[in-house]
Amino acid sequence: MNFTVPEDWHIITDYALKGGPKPSYERAQKIWDAYLECTRFENCTPNMQYHAPILRQGSFSIPAIGYNDLPLDSRFGKSTLPCSTAYRLSDRMEIVYEKGFHPPVTLPGTRGGSHLRDHMHLRMREGEYVSYSVRTADIYGVWATYCADAPALVRVSTEKNVLFEDFLPAAAEIPVNEPSVLFPNEPAANHLTEIFLGETAGEQLIRFEVLRGEVDFGKILIREK
Repeated sequence: MNFTVPEDWHIITDYALKGGPKPSYERAQKIWDAYLECTRFENCTPNMQYHAPILRQGSFSIPAIGYNDLPLDSRFGKSTLPCSTAYRLSDRMEIVYEKGFHPPVTLPGTRGGSHLRDHMHLRMREGEYVSYSVRTADIYGVWATYCADAPALVRVSTEKNVLFEDFLPAAAEIPVNEPSVLFPNEPAANHLTEIFLGETAGEQLIRFEVLRGEVDFGKILIREK
């Protein structure tokens, strides 16, 4: 949900984040009361940018690293390597930064400015699989972006049907060298090849499994017909 902050909210943020003048207790209390009023449900509006991917409904895209944790048999990783991104460490899946990306160094107690997950790939090898919940009611296509140094045999399936089982051709990862559309102060993610993997309908648990070879997945895309 989105909400509009009070007109004087900048007084609070200027003091807290920029070392600006400290407001009086009475004025700060008044601004905070107004802020709380703005956050009441009836004063908020739906944020459609995040609604679909969070609920996994309609058409949406999610990072491949956003695979399910549950049910317990919905993923299986075999990696014994330390995860260089320090993301989802206990899953035994190899999650890597895209080629050429170096996370910014942040000091203890400070907040990093980069959306690091936009630059992570899920690297999968033979015998590994992950699953994604989809709650789109109507017919939809399943797509993914990926890169691979050599052809990799991949199966994409629901609990009832195999949507795709074939070799993904070798595909390069191409640096974009442009700013991000959503976050202009940060670099855009590298370009990966997009591939159609089949279509299905209704609420499903969709499994991606590598049968042979190695492949990096960037995004999983669901497109409603």
